[in-house]
Amino acid sequence: MDSEPRGSVTLYFRLPPSGQATPWQRD
Repeated sequence: MDSEPRGSVTLYFRLPPSGQATPWQRD
């Protein structure tokens, strides 16, 4: 999660636009 290619994607999951537990966070 630090130097992985999906590090940027993981950040997005942790900051949902709606502020709710979206299915994306289930990754």
